[in-house]
Amino acid sequence: MENILASYFSADITDPPTVCAAVHDGREAVALAPADETALIARFPQLAPLSRCTLTAEGWMDQETEEPALVHTLHSFTCQSDSRCTGWASYNVQGAASPSQLYTAVWQGDAWQFTSDPQIIAQ
Repeated sequence: MENILASYFSADITDPPTVCAAVHDGREAVALAPADETALIARFPQLAPLSRCTLTAEGWMDQETEEPALVHTLHSFTCQSDSRCTGWASYNVQGAASPSQLYTAVWQGDAWQFTSDPQIIAQ
């Protein structure tokens, strides 16, 4: 999730919405583990806790401002070994979801290297 948020927050976005992060537990988007969410908010002050983003019939909304929110979600994140992990990621804003991308993280001895593949989940 950190890699995805770093990429998003480094983009030059005019008037960005409230941004939250979630994991999908197989039924619904839920908050990250409290320690993980706190660490990400410390790294990215623009990130709001998922408790601030509420899912409505119109999509995710910032419950404080009542404006649309953007939620980045990880799906099916698994590590096949200590040095290789994969997971799907997408975002949802104003009721529309982005296509999911398959992310692969490989430990290269001193840092994680990330690649993404924009394939459709059914592929």
